[in-house]
Amino acid sequence: MKFSSVRWLFIVGVVGAGITGVVSSNVGCGDSASTSDGGGSTGTGGGGGGGGGGGAVAPRFSNTFDTDKQSWTLSDYADMNYFNWGAALNPDSGVSLDGGVAPTLEWTGADGDPTPGSLKVTVTFTGFRQYIDPQVNLPTPQDFSGTHSTLRARIRLVSGTFPAGGVQFHASSGLTSPNAYVYVSAPFKNASELPLGTWITITLDTNTVSNQDNPPRVWDPTQVVQIGVQFTTGDPFEGGTLTFGQAVFEIDTVQA
Repeated sequence: MKFSSVRWLFIVGVVGAGITGVVSSNVGCGDSASTSDGGGSTGTGGGGGGGGGGGAVAPRFSNTFDTDKQSWTLSDYADMNYFNWGAALNPDSGVSLDGGVAPTLEWTGADGDPTPGSLKVTVTFTGFRQYIDPQVNLPTPQDFSGTHSTLRARIRLVSGTFPAGGVQFHASSGLTSPNAYVYVSAPFKNASELPLGTWITITLDTNTVSNQDNPPRVWDPTQVVQIGVQFTTGDPFEGGTLTFGQAVFEIDTVQA
């Protein structure tokens, strides 16, 4: 597999369920060109899952995928440290499938939580240090502070195998240098916490996260411009033999 372009990367080891996983990086969040079609999000949209009943605050941002993908795409960032399957879809990335199976990001009306309609991500992992990163660029910066500081999404492993690694829920803020696309992420969630066929909630607290830039840049929860959910196979670890293959994930009800 071939790689081109270089950006800095931070890696954090995570131990869970008896194995060591990996936190990925700020891959695919350097600029708005990092998605396959450059499309923007509608910001809000869809119905269901966004109620403010029971005294809860109605979401300021809501992607519930009731009828379409709401401008979500696969990151096509060409990462020299990890293999980004989405990058192989961009002929200008310099990344080849090298005999592998092209990933897909589709809308499905058959599944969803709490209502039908969700993103369906299909990827065939072949080993460690690989990922797929569905994400959306917001057309205008969104304020995810105060009562809207908790970003949530519902995800599940629909079918296939996901034996190692895990999930990284991430966001980026800012459009103006030097604080453009400042990347932050939620605590890493191990693959073992994503049981087959079960919807789980992932969250990102925009008030408590901090960026890992060196030198540091300023994360601004009032200027969020990108959201993503990265599925990674993680770093190799000693002991045992793992079999990677096709994995199908779904994402629904992304709200803040």
